[in-house]
Amino acid sequence: MKDTGSFAVSGKADLMATNVFLAHTPYHVMLACGIAVDQGLDENHLLISTEFKDAGLASDAFQRWDRKPFRSVELLLGDYALHPIIQRRWRDKKNVWRIELFCRRIKPDRVFAFNDYYPYDQALLHFAKRNNPEALGIYVEEGANAYAIESLQPAKSWLIRSLYKIYFGSWMYFVRRVGSSRWIDEGWFIFPEHLRPDLPMPRTRTLPSRLYTDDRIGDWIRIYLEASGLDLESFKDIEGIVLVGHSDIIKRCPDYPSVMGQVLERIDRRCDRFAVKYHPRDRNPDYLGVGKMSRAVVLPQSWPAEFLFVLWPHRIRFVVADFSTSLMTSRWLLPNAASLSINPLLSHRVPSLMTLFLKIGVILIDNLGQLESRISGCRRSG
Repeated sequence: MKDTGSFAVSGKADLMATNVFLAHTPYHVMLACGIAVDQGLDENHLLISTEFKDAGLASDAFQRWDRKPFRSVELLLGDYALHPIIQRRWRDKKNVWRIELFCRRIKPDRVFAFNDYYPYDQALLHFAKRNNPEALGIYVEEGANAYAIESLQPAKSWLIRSLYKIYFGSWMYFVRRVGSSRWIDEGWFIFPEHLRPDLPMPRTRTLPSRLYTDDRIGDWIRIYLEASGLDLESFKDIEGIVLVGHSDIIKRCPDYPSVMGQVLERIDRRCDRFAVKYHPRDRNPDYLGVGKMSRAVVLPQSWPAEFLFVLWPHRIRFVVADFSTSLMTSRWLLPNAASLSINPLLSHRVPSLMTLFLKIGVILIDNLGQLESRISGCRRSG
């Protein structure tokens, strides 16, 4: 793998290119905005999946954003709360047809995919290349999967693979390592020098944090968050953010509620005000009872922590988590904050991520006293 250095994308060197982004989460939308703003005169299009709760709000926010970098923003079909498997698969099939027509119409030069495990991303990559053989497939890193060798998508049986191919098309590819599908020509990463060794990537590029210091990105985030009905001003005085893992983690880490509970109590002693962010897909809201703490505020689950990193980079003093992706993005977007991992305190550990954390400047917390000391020693910058 080779980092080509320059952030200017490959493809049409001196001509306006047509770029398409497919977002599955609010964080994906934020990444797409930063890249699109940086591409200048390129023609950018954004497709938004309905797999997250406020996908409609995210789409509507672009209608009120005067400086949006996208020529078109389209919301795919579906309902966040759609549960029956037959309904979900029929929705998926209709969206694949829609993506095929979209590619036939605009003939993309570059496709930016955040998760090529999904049928939508694979359909977009496949049909883009079928309509334009020179189209580039670009994987944009969206989390720890690119670095943790322990992270693999579940294997599918021969029968399931065959059924998927019959239903969606013979092009359907079963990805176990996100970013490894056959359509990917290059990858953009926060830390390309630390990629997992088993991730094949013809070319790599570094995704620079400067893309998210542009005030246009902050404008869209504010419009989106204010549309949710909450007052952003009420969150401006938080000193730090604690990321809590999905409650399913208890199955493999029984001590998680106890350890995280003690962590929150120590932070509550040392902080005037801090925010707690639960996993966006957790159906057990506030399972640790954070709402009872006097200095803690629970963030809406659909808000990525990275939104606050971009809005208030000089106010956040610390970020605490187990092995959350947000620890990596905090090193990327909050160079002056302390990034603290409590993974060493837990019975379930992710060795490859702990190694990565040490390399990029995340502090591994070995005891609660060390945690208190680190938080007390943080100072605001700017």
